[in-house]
Amino acid sequence: MCKITGTPTTVGVYTVTFMVTDGEKSNPAVAMATLTIDVFQSQLLITTTSLPAGVVNVPYSATLQATGGIPPYTWCIFERDGVTCDNGAGILPTGLTFNTSSGVISGTPTTAGTTALTVQAADSGTPQQMATSGTLNILINPAITNSALSGNYVFSFSGYNSGTPVMMAGSFVADGKGNITSGLLDYNDGTGEAPDNNPTPQTISAGSVYNITPNGLGTLTLKTNLSVFQFAIIVKSDGSGRLIQSDQANKQAYGSGAIKVRNTNASPQQLSGVNFAVGFFGFDPSLQRYAGAGVFQFVDDQGDFAGLCGKKDAGCLDIDDAGAASSQTFIGDMFNFYDSTTGRGVAGMTFKPKGDRHFFASYLITANEMVIVATEPISQPANMTLWSGLRQLPAPPIGFDNTILSNYSVAELNALDTNGAVDVTAGLFAGKGVSGDSCESGQGGTFDPATFTFDENQGGTSSLQQSSTGMYCVDKATARVTLNSFTGQFGAFPQVFYMVTADQGFVVGTDPAVTSGILEAQTVGSPFNNSSVSGPYVGGTVTPITSAVTDVASWLFADGGGNINGSENTSGPGGPGQQNFNYTYTVDSTGRAIVQNGGSTIGILYVVSPKKFVMLPTTDPNPALSIFNQ
Repeated sequence: MCKITGTPTTVGVYTVTFMVTDGEKSNPAVAMATLTIDVFQSQLLITTTSLPAGVVNVPYSATLQATGGIPPYTWCIFERDGVTCDNGAGILPTGLTFNTSSGVISGTPTTAGTTALTVQAADSGTPQQMATSGTLNILINPAITNSALSGNYVFSFSGYNSGTPVMMAGSFVADGKGNITSGLLDYNDGTGEAPDNNPTPQTISAGSVYNITPNGLGTLTLKTNLSVFQFAIIVKSDGSGRLIQSDQANKQAYGSGAIKVRNTNASPQQLSGVNFAVGFFGFDPSLQRYAGAGVFQFVDDQGDFAGLCGKKDAGCLDIDDAGAASSQTFIGDMFNFYDSTTGRGVAGMTFKPKGDRHFFASYLITANEMVIVATEPISQPANMTLWSGLRQLPAPPIGFDNTILSNYSVAELNALDTNGAVDVTAGLFAGKGVSGDSCESGQGGTFDPATFTFDENQGGTSSLQQSSTGMYCVDKATARVTLNSFTGQFGAFPQVFYMVTADQGFVVGTDPAVTSGILEAQTVGSPFNNSSVSGPYVGGTVTPITSAVTDVASWLFADGGGNINGSENTSGPGGPGQQNFNYTYTVDSTGRAIVQNGGSTIGILYVVSPKKFVMLPTTDPNPALSIFNQ
């Protein structure tokens, strides 16, 4: 007799082949048989603990989940009496219905509000098991309309016009009724704006309009005294979001950017003594890829800055110019000719060791954020760049140390390989900083360990689940991060970080591909699961590296159970377009998710927070990262 004993711990169907031999010694007989052992969860449990939010007049779908017992399950929703359990008619938000066989809540909600549900699942066993959920709330948000875009905004943009790089930044005022009432737009396609020391922006004029549909997708037309710009946009309920240039009349003008709410109370006078970290990307005068990151300190209430680096007489930068890495210092003033109505000023910066002075248009979004665009012609010569600036947290009394990188950061990086392939990377950087350790805490600095796990798409060839380990230290004064002894490509060409706050910062490489990007703090700890991506999201592509990239502005809905559906507007070499999509996703305990279309992996998703994730396409030969926010 053969016995199989023990307590199974993993659910599944297992195939086992048994062999028995009789007792005949000279010519034993052998018999074989293959059997299956079905291990199932004996107790029926409802595993759905929350339901995704929805939007009025936007399709909704959520699938209830259970485990244990004997499938299939039959579902019901308790009426308000707490006794009757049926299909939830009269209980569910208006416009939604419930399939008692599949457990799917679906439809198009017509009324905003929150509905509390209690559901029950029954299995197919004898005797039958039943399980009851806790309270599940369905939040239906109001439809997004033109009223969402109301007030003051700053936008930034990078793209191409007939293959020529274009950088833009500006501000506008929206009336909430479909009209842009005023604004300014700085545009640089390499020819720049005049004069150098006070560049003249384009004026946004009457006839500038927008239209937003319930899911946040819409159009934006900006008419200026010099041109007309057509955009497809996707916005949240506060009007912030993403935009792509999408012009049927000029199909070779395309790119992507961001719309951000401007705080009209912010002013340069609030910045005295404040440190800002910056990151930028663009092109040098030869149109080779150019990127950098750094930090500076405002020294007075007029927008003048210096401080922090060397003898504390200047801001500091790390530059990667077509693979040539260097360090520079710079001084200047950020908000000459500041206009409080638009948030626009003129930045003049002197870069050392060359000592050359260059001018930019600067836009103050809030007292914590700004965007800067180069306005000089590249023939000057001058670099054509788009900058982001974020207020750096105050340094502790003893200075920054390695603990500023002591949890998980989501890395979002882009580059252009020397063979012309667009190269994008997303992953998790995990620092193990020890209090008091820094680049100055011992002779040669005190380094702590870190691990970078990541996924990469190089021109359509994906390398998934890579890992690199090494050491790092943080500069006490500037929060500049030095990487050391990393394995793989990051060891050959170590990146440089300038931290903004804990686990958040700007990134610039030292490599021939000119890597640049950001780190964002992953604000929810593991374990993650499918419900970590749940509800309606708006988003789109960031930083198109070449004119071959197709830009996207997207709306999507994730049901928290592994299904995504949505629609998107596109613009790129083939002109403007629109498409719908349906994907599935599986989130692991780290917040990394595999996104599939018909069983084939088409993307990798990293959860940044309960309301944000980044998507890396795995098959696109000209990829761009996409950012999504609830």
